[in-house]
Amino acid sequence: MNEASLVQKILGRLELEPEITRALCALARTLEEARLAPGLVLWAWDLLGVCQLTVSEKLTVVAHLLALFLAEGRGHTTLDPEGPELAEIARRLREATEDGPFTAPRLAAEFRRFLENRSLVALLGDGAPDPAAPDSLKPGWAAPLVFCDGQLQFSRTRWMERECARLLRERFGTVDEAADHTDPFAGFAGELDDVQRRMIRQVPGKRVFWISGGPGTGKTSCIYGLLWALGRWSPGLDAGRIAIAAPTGKAGFRITQSLRRMAAAGGGPGKATGPGDAVGPYDAAILDGRLDASTLHRLLDYRPGTDRFGRHEGSPLELDWVIVDESSMVDLVLCHALLRALPATAGLIWIGDRDQLPAVGRGALFQASWEQGPARYPDHYFRLERNYRAEQGLAGDIRRVMDRGEKTWEGPVAGFPAQNRLVLHRTESARQWHEFLDQVFSRTFDRSYWDAALDAFEWDPSQIAVEPGGHPRYPEIVELLRRAGSAPVLCVTHAGSRGTVAVNEYFHRKHPWGTFGLLPGEPVMVQVNDYQRSLWNGDFGVVLHATWQGEPLPCVAFLQGDQLRIFPLAGLPLARAFAFSVHKSQGSEFPEVTLALPEVPSLMLTRELIYTAITRGRSCVRIAGTPPILQAGLSTTVERRMNLSRWLFGDQAKCRQPP
Repeated sequence: MNEASLVQKILGRLELEPEITRALCALARTLEEARLAPGLVLWAWDLLGVCQLTVSEKLTVVAHLLALFLAEGRGHTTLDPEGPELAEIARRLREATEDGPFTAPRLAAEFRRFLENRSLVALLGDGAPDPAAPDSLKPGWAAPLVFCDGQLQFSRTRWMERECARLLRERFGTVDEAADHTDPFAGFAGELDDVQRRMIRQVPGKRVFWISGGPGTGKTSCIYGLLWALGRWSPGLDAGRIAIAAPTGKAGFRITQSLRRMAAAGGGPGKATGPGDAVGPYDAAILDGRLDASTLHRLLDYRPGTDRFGRHEGSPLELDWVIVDESSMVDLVLCHALLRALPATAGLIWIGDRDQLPAVGRGALFQASWEQGPARYPDHYFRLERNYRAEQGLAGDIRRVMDRGEKTWEGPVAGFPAQNRLVLHRTESARQWHEFLDQVFSRTFDRSYWDAALDAFEWDPSQIAVEPGGHPRYPEIVELLRRAGSAPVLCVTHAGSRGTVAVNEYFHRKHPWGTFGLLPGEPVMVQVNDYQRSLWNGDFGVVLHATWQGEPLPCVAFLQGDQLRIFPLAGLPLARAFAFSVHKSQGSEFPEVTLALPEVPSLMLTRELIYTAITRGRSCVRIAGTPPILQAGLSTTVERRMNLSRWLFGDQAKCRQPP
């Protein structure tokens, strides 16, 4: 029995009016469809036991609470009564009660009436900040909700936003005298141009610094340059006083591998091969693992059992510098935890891409900071614009599509093969869509691929890590991984005929074996962090046709640097990865990518999502869909309802007392 069914069973035993029960069950299904916990319906209904409301009045308040959960699930920090979340809840209520009197304006008006007669004072209080400490909630605050400036918000979310704004303002307002004004790049032979070096020279003395750049603009090279410069400016600064972090383990591993390659050539190509040959001030620490990038959760000692961080004001990080890569993926909770745990004297460098998709969780710290930050604090911001990765023809095509959406559309099977360009494929019908998918599939997963993938070989399950030359099949497995991940399909949604589920199933049916389950040769992706195996959410692998002592032993291979890591398939948190979401592609790059546009306009298809998808390709990018859908997406931007930007850059947002 799934959670939604269990919730419906419990609601059936509460002896409520049948119409109310149907309504609450419909709201539980709505939460489940939004990938939220259906049990929140029971929490909300129980919470209202402290309020003097009739059953129908409780339903109005529950509608607001669940709409707020929907809003937070979509990245907002507040609920706007005129926004789509309350309208969606009202629609589901009408459907469940056979066109009952539920509309978003009516629900909002009822909620306002409850505020006027103070029926909800136990839940909301008056929502006003403490005049003596406008950045904090009142001491002893107990109400779980705040209604301020016409918007509903959880008190804890509001507190985190205020604290983030306060702590960042303090960092903007403090500039230290640079300890050393000498050129930090004496002897540096790395790949940094004059613009990147100028950016690094702006960092000394800043308690917070923001760097934005698209894929291929050299952000990881800048991290290495920053480490070199920090070592030159502060010769006694120990590597243990510097941390490099990222929101995901996959991003952290990628940074670590890139930095090791750079450190191995720190004094020029081929000059350093190990810690003993290091040239830069922190090359030895990079090569021996002391400066490996970690996840922010690990850096902050996240404890899943209590959903708390072990690092905070009472147990701060013992660091002088923190560099956070992929900062556009950092949500409000992680930002707040990091700012609390970081000493006020330490420097904090945020690196990301302001044009990419914001964090999946609540808030969009990086994007919010860039709204007004460069105008208010120009010395604290720097934008990298030159693209070193994408070939010039492709880069030009991407600019034209993003600026005007102007480019000739071709048929579903035209434009194969393509190099150094972006191709728009018109796929209006299901037949055209499948013709296009057939072309994408056959170019990667051809006869030679399946011959290699289905060729069984003996594998000792105790041999988890394999270095180059450590197994006769090492080159073939690496080649399988390269080919399987060379041209993924990136989808806007999971559901629908052009979502990840349907595309993966369509490709799965083309497997030569044509059976159920994950089959040899199929690409897969890790769905959750596995700390025991050091596998991270988003890690890409391929299923192997292995045997052990004459018995089948399905395995999955992952490539981490030059090392193959192979695990038995059973028990791994995997999903097929012929296609995956655009969100999953963040922080990765591929020789070729396809963006699958939905058949009908979708709120999820935004300018930021399109940009994120088409900047994943190094050599070729394909967009499959129709011109109206692409234009609709390009004209839609991600809007996060949040208070952080206005609190960070001026407006203290004094709450109005409810009428």
